[in-house]
Amino acid sequence: MNPNAIERKPLITGFCDVGRRILDAGLEGVSKSLLACHLAVCVAEGDGAEVFNSIEVAGKIIPAMKVVGGGNVLMVDEDSTSQEDVETKLDRLALGRGFTDRTHLQYRIEVLHKTGFRFGGVHPELIERVRVLLPALLDIDSLVACSNRTKHTEHDPHLGLDAAAAIDEIHEASPFTTIWMLAHTGKSKAEWDMEDFRAAPMQDLVRGHGSVVGQVCDTGYCHIKLSEKPNPLRFVLIPKIRRDVTLTADPIYCELLEAKGSDGWARIIRIPPITPPPTKVDIFMFRVALKLGSTSLYTLSQMGLGEKYASEDRRLAIEHLQRYGILAELPDPAEVRLSEPSTANMKYLQLLMDGCPDSPEKWLLNEKIKKWQKS
Repeated sequence: MNPNAIERKPLITGFCDVGRRILDAGLEGVSKSLLACHLAVCVAEGDGAEVFNSIEVAGKIIPAMKVVGGGNVLMVDEDSTSQEDVETKLDRLALGRGFTDRTHLQYRIEVLHKTGFRFGGVHPELIERVRVLLPALLDIDSLVACSNRTKHTEHDPHLGLDAAAAIDEIHEASPFTTIWMLAHTGKSKAEWDMEDFRAAPMQDLVRGHGSVVGQVCDTGYCHIKLSEKPNPLRFVLIPKIRRDVTLTADPIYCELLEAKGSDGWARIIRIPPITPPPTKVDIFMFRVALKLGSTSLYTLSQMGLGEKYASEDRRLAIEHLQRYGILAELPDPAEVRLSEPSTANMKYLQLLMDGCPDSPEKWLLNEKIKKWQKS
């Protein structure tokens, strides 16, 4: 059965539909695997399980996103260090939802760890497990790990075709299975801020050939880490809707609550929107503006400052700081000058200060900021 012929019903209200192919794209280490485990536990908990709780934003209640029906979950994991690591995450998240562990959920979660699944290969054992379990959700971790590198490179256009063929085979065995696939964004995106990610199409985000998105992505989410230890882990999911127009178009901000210790309970909750943190280059350009008052990218190059950052990243940082009213918008995009203090986003300014290294120089920066704010 062609999954596109299935009547569209939600698996998780406002978040993903039954039988769809979804990419979760983000830089390495942004908690994509943790989110996949969270979704697995919620779907296996069954009908009505709250995946993302309701929140109030600007006096408006944003409704919770809940599982509809639920069912078994199959996790094809070719990327994690060990199966125990995946199962520990599942157990902690199940405990955080009031269950003893993952085995006490209504439906089953089965983990296939490093079984050699590759796009373009033949995998009768996996297809048999799909036929037996008829999973409501099938997680693939990750696009890069499941690429058949003996057959093609990341940038080979056939990668998308092979990935689509593998998912087609899964859907022939179980048409109502929703595919959740983890993908990496290119390292060149490391200095992007949230608005850069929001503006970019999914094809520009996923590492590898653009055919992958065209072939295996009905809906995408851009996954950005906002904070980590010693602060609570926070991340945001930016929807990149391609076919499922009924899904939310608003970013979903999340926070990890957890008990102390590596085996205590854990729970992902939705939180109201927060100001995203500045990039390292944003902080660098901010410090330069405070020190020099007015300069240009050319002058910085002549002075040998910022050489470890690519010129494009420095230009992006100027755009970011202008967006938050820290730098003035000038006719020459390479010119750097502090704006009027009244235009500055104070929350973002505090994040810039928090990101400055602790050193004697930080006292000087604090004094300059006070002077700038009073000017």
